[in-house]
Amino acid sequence: MILHEGCNTLAPKTYLCRKGDPSDMIYVLLTGSIEALAEDGTLIHTFQDDNKQAFSLLVCNTDMSELPSEIFDNLTFLGEIGCLLNTPRTLTLRVGKSECIIFCISGKSSAFENLFLFNSGFRMNLAHNVATYVKQTNTKILDERHLIQDTIRKIAQYQERSERIVSTLENALEKCSYLDPSYETIKSILADYRRYDQIEPMIQNSLEAISLVEHFDNMADSAPVFYKNSGHATENGDFVTVSFNEGEIICCQNEESDDIFFLMDGAVEVIIYDQVIEIIDRPGTFIGEISVLLGFRNTSRLTRTATMRALIPTRLAVKKGSHFINSVKHKPQIIKILFKSLTEKLQSSDRTLNDILKKSRNIRALLNDFKGPKILIRRLATAASRSKEFMKYLTPLLDPEELENLQ
Repeated sequence: MILHEGCNTLAPKTYLCRKGDPSDMIYVLLTGSIEALAEDGTLIHTFQDDNKQAFSLLVCNTDMSELPSEIFDNLTFLGEIGCLLNTPRTLTLRVGKSECIIFCISGKSSAFENLFLFNSGFRMNLAHNVATYVKQTNTKILDERHLIQDTIRKIAQYQERSERIVSTLENALEKCSYLDPSYETIKSILADYRRYDQIEPMIQNSLEAISLVEHFDNMADSAPVFYKNSGHATENGDFVTVSFNEGEIICCQNEESDDIFFLMDGAVEVIIYDQVIEIIDRPGTFIGEISVLLGFRNTSRLTRTATMRALIPTRLAVKKGSHFINSVKHKPQIIKILFKSLTEKLQSSDRTLNDILKKSRNIRALLNDFKGPKILIRRLATAASRSKEFMKYLTPLLDPEELENLQ
């Protein structure tokens, strides 16, 4: 469906966009409901709102710069991530069971630029959504990393067990009589099994990658904490310069803090649940803004979404998050710098997630390749079960379920 910029009234079950469509429009839900659907039509989530005041103001004001900031404070934004990333829609959006009114704005239009520069509610809502997406994406990256590690370990364990069984029976061939009824069958099966040896280097490379991650884990556990943020950021809102030596912890995940950092020089590792997910080394980059943006609507103390550690000698400018948010709301030039940093992190997280999902699929496919060796081991056990001599060597290596299947 073609939607124009401004307010659109849509009939029930009207499609706003379908998965794969271009992402050049941001939708702001004013009244009614919008359903997010998976590719097969399954309902994933329903967004609802009933903000008639916002609708009245958006209809009456053609100049976006004159809109009051508070009308965007609690509205639902949809499609903004794809618009910023310039990627196709990842979900299908459809109007719910009743009539719906949405405000549409193109991310490439002058109206968007005016709202972004002159309406603090609009830009803060947008920044909050981007920060939320970055956090969710980083969580997905970690989940996939854990899945990959678990899969690789399963492959390695299976390979090790398979090799032990095959090696044992190869040695048994030298000791058992070639007249044994199982001799030729087992010899043939063992020759087939060696076809899978080329997989081993791939497993070894993956295990080395796990060892590297575990090395980072150990470093994170043993690194000393030299900096307590509350002692450096000033109450008057000024930036304070703080220096860190290599390996020093800047802040810890889940600790209470609303400080925001600005990289002057050096490099910082971002660590979530003891895994290094990013290295920040470009001067001028904001650090720690995700937790501040996620919590700016709350009055409670903010907690860090990640641990940060100096990779090399590093200098940071530190500012209280509450003062920073105040500056962002009232100084458009600051939000421009912040949003550039946020968009780069958004793009980086999205690329990393896509890369790791591809790797995860390849690793799972590798695990499926081991169905062949699993069948071969079953064949070995079946063949050896007909010979007391071969079973003498094989029985200690089989698990109870495998032995039961031979009964």
